Amino acid sequence: MLKIHNQSTFRLINAKKRTQEFHHIFFTLSQSYLCGLDSRKRDGILRYGLLEVLLVNAKQMRAINHKERGIDKQTDVLSFPLEIMEFDWQVLESCAPKNFNIPLGSILINVEQARQCAKKFQHSFDDELKLLFIHALLHIFGFDHECDNGEQRKEEQKWIEHFTLPQSLITRTQR
Repeated sequence: MLKIHNQSTFRLINAKKRTQEFHHIFFTLSQSYLCGLDSRKRDGILRYGLLEVLLVNAKQMRAINHKERGIDKQTDVLSFPLEIMEFDWQVLESCAPKNFNIPLGSILINVEQARQCAKKFQHSFDDELKLLFIHALLHIFGFDHECDNGEQRKEEQKWIEHFTLPQSLITRTQR
């Protein structure tokens, strides 16, 4: 499950459609990266997992980047994965409250920078949001392009082609 919160001052058009697209990407990638887990754990994560997506402005992103990473500049996307605790999934299934969720992490997307990049690279704002979401979601699933010998780049490219999106975030920053 995704919860998307617009913390920016931008009025986002087609929010329902965008939420559905993010859900589709999340579910597709989850099916792929969780397939190696015990079936009860995978099903529990898919049923109860909650990923928070915050849409923020440049000023908010800079403040969060400075506070959390010690880097005093804005960035386009941040992800904060949480360690998934071990549960007895059968017990959880039998007694979990109706709205119970297991937090998977948070993704923050800088909508101001996304708009600028979409214009600069001549593709839609929606496509830019999807690129940033895929990039951050791969971090939630444990990839780290800063130290993984290109694994995240390959995975990102695979999903970008799957969803017929424009050039990869990692690819264009490596130029």
